[in-house]
Amino acid sequence: MTVELKPITCLAAAAVAIAARPSWGDTCLNEYQGSFSAQLQAAGVHANGGAAVYLYTSTLELSAQGYAYGMSATHALWFGMDDNAAPSFEDNSVEVGLFTGPKPGGGTTPAAVFWSEQKGSGYFEHFPSVTFAFDTWEPVEVAFSGTSCAWNAYFAGVKLGTSTSNCGPYTHSLQAGIQDYGDDTPTAHVGGNLSGWELENNGRWTLGWPGSILAAVCPADIEYTDSSHTETEEKLHGPF
Repeated sequence: MTVELKPITCLAAAAVAIAARPSWGDTCLNEYQGSFSAQLQAAGVHANGGAAVYLYTSTLELSAQGYAYGMSATHALWFGMDDNAAPSFEDNSVEVGLFTGPKPGGGTTPAAVFWSEQKGSGYFEHFPSVTFAFDTWEPVEVAFSGTSCAWNAYFAGVKLGTSTSNCGPYTHSLQAGIQDYGDDTPTAHVGGNLSGWELENNGRWTLGWPGSILAAVCPADIEYTDSSHTETEEKLHGPF
């Protein structure tokens, strides 16, 4: 089933030129916190209708060691049902984007479309049969379904599924970018760009996430690519 995503106004064309590479090192912290991440983050925002962003994924692969030890990486949008800027497995949330790592039932998943949900009954990952292409802008969205505590996940206009019984307080936390769960070897390459991030509250879409910051854990890093702060580049062990 395909649906029309709410308009994300920052991108008007399918092919968008990538800006010149920024200088790195100003954003990341040399403090390991369970994953190597490079993200745009916003906490305590009013987004009762959901949030959306465009992803441009350049590379998403772990090292042979990372796959062998069951590590994973994502380039995704994370929608938290609370106002905490630092996600944890205790937070109710919905995530949608691209994933590589262990697959349910054993083995590994190369880069693939996924969505996940964390709620009172546990953490669940879903891998629908939806194709994607590297080096392409893809819209992703978490949207209120119209039913209490239920949220739809979309990738490139395709509804991937609905997370039910997933409640939280009045405000939400938002994140988008890369997350590498433990594999910092030089042959792990994860990275891409973000643009057009927005949120919906009380039926109105607004471009931008109020109070958003860039945050990363070295060797991952993230920077704005333009002076208007409308696009980011995030990477682990670039260049791409």
